[in-house]
Amino acid sequence: MIVYRFWSLALTMGAYCPLFVFLSLLGFSWPLWPVTPNHLMEWITLFAVVLSAISLIFVKLLMSHTIKKSVGEIGQKIVTISRRDQDVLAYLVSYIIPLTTITTTSWTGTSAFLLILALILFLSLETDLRYVNPLMFLQGWHFYRGQLENQEEILLMSQYRLEKIATKPYRRCVRILGHNVLIDRGSMIEGGSTRNNGMVQQ
Repeated sequence: MIVYRFWSLALTMGAYCPLFVFLSLLGFSWPLWPVTPNHLMEWITLFAVVLSAISLIFVKLLMSHTIKKSVGEIGQKIVTISRRDQDVLAYLVSYIIPLTTITTTSWTGTSAFLLILALILFLSLETDLRYVNPLMFLQGWHFYRGQLENQEEILLMSQYRLEKIATKPYRRCVRILGHNVLIDRGSMIEGGSTRNNGMVQQ
């Protein structure tokens, strides 16, 4: 469970790497000393950029290791599936855009900024918002919630579209950290019917 928490935290921090880069450039002022509200935010965002970059490296290394070693490889039918990244636009409008408009020229504004940032990170870590990951999207990865035919609830990471998985629900997957996070390695049955095969899309 502790290792799984590290995975979730790394995925969350990595998702916000572009935002932290943007914020660090938006408020950059030189020199970074003595400490003012602007300088404090600059130090925090620079630290967040480094931490999120390290998180991205950790995520990629863990995925590469899992795929290369075929960790927990299984072949099962996915009986239900739904997207986890459908709320990207609402998420950007509700959280990210307001965050970039807060002024940090005063200690009050800086405190409000930090509280909102902490709230966003907490919500992302505890909910499916951590799967709203623009950098993973750019690499072709999609996140799905699903259920296997053995009734196990899973989080599926796949480079295939929902429609492709629905037409070929018998998937070959590897498992991250012994938990319910699976990486899709493709269909177990090449060719075949293009029918829905009994899968329920949500």
